[in-house]
Amino acid sequence: MKTIDEMIYNDHENYKQYLTLKSKTAKSELNNFNTRISSQKKELKRIIEKRELQIEELSFWRDRCKDDIKSVSAEYSYRRKINSLLKKHSYLSVLWDGDGDVYTTWVYSADFDGDKDYVGDPFQDEPFCDSYEEAYERCLDYIKYHETN
Repeated sequence: MKTIDEMIYNDHENYKQYLTLKSKTAKSELNNFNTRISSQKKELKRIIEKRELQIEELSFWRDRCKDDIKSVSAEYSYRRKINSLLKKHSYLSVLWDGDGDVYTTWVYSADFDGDKDYVGDPFQDEPFCDSYEEAYERCLDYIKYHETN
């Protein structure tokens, strides 16, 4: 960058012309600098907004991962609870293998006759559960039924 004096060197014949030219050139340069500064600020603002959106999206996906970790942990806690119930209540039966390509847990109770297609079983039409939490609740329902009958 050059100073104003370097820019107008030898473009004037006297002091008055020097001052006039210096003022005119400085005002022109000031306008140019203001325009460039404004443009740079706008560009910086666009960059910041873009980065903030990227951070927001990354934060969203990070939170989704955290939620997935929590849900998996919760499901495993229900599986441990089911195993504890199975040790205490021999009439409960749980099959963990699922059903082909569907991850289901099958819950049965020996309180109902398997030869008669589990007649009287309140869950005879739907012995499967879609989650360990649901399977745990089903076990509790069977325990409640067993204790009341």
